[in-house]
Amino acid sequence: MPKKKTTSSQNEKRPVVLLPSTKEGVLAVLASNLSAPMSNTEVLNRLQKADEAVGRKKTSLGTFYPTVKRLENEGLIKGSWGEEVAPGAKQRFLAITGAGLEVFNLSRQYRAVLEEDTSTDKEKSRSMPGLTFSADAEGGTA
Repeated sequence: MPKKKTTSSQNEKRPVVLLPSTKEGVLAVLASNLSAPMSNTEVLNRLQKADEAVGRKKTSLGTFYPTVKRLENEGLIKGSWGEEVAPGAKQRFLAITGAGLEVFNLSRQYRAVLEEDTSTDKEKSRSMPGLTFSADAEGGTA
C-alpha cells in the first residue's frame, strides 16, 4: 500500500473525523441557507473555506461543477440562472430541494450513529489491551 504524503500537522495525534464528500458538502452549504438560493461561486467559496479549515485539499472547479450537475440530475438541488452580470454572462444560483434536505438529514443521522458506535468501541478498547482508535501518522487508525 503506497504511503500518503504527510505534513507536520498530520503527524500530530488527533481524533479521526469523518470528512464530507463534495456532494455532502454542497448539500450542507445549501441546507445552511434555506431562505434564498446561493450563487454557485458562494457555495464553492464556502466549501473551499471549510476544506482549508480542516487541512483538506481545496475543492477544485473540476470536482465542484460535475458534482453540482449530478446533484441536479438526482433532484437534490435546483439550479437557476440569474440576470446577466456581464455581457453574455449570467450567474448560476443553487438551492436545496425537499429531497436534498431529506438526504442531507439522513446523512447527518448516519454519521451520528457512526460516531456513537466509535465512542462505544473506544470504551470497549479501554478494557481490551492493544485495541485503539487514534489516528496514526498515515491518517488511518491504529
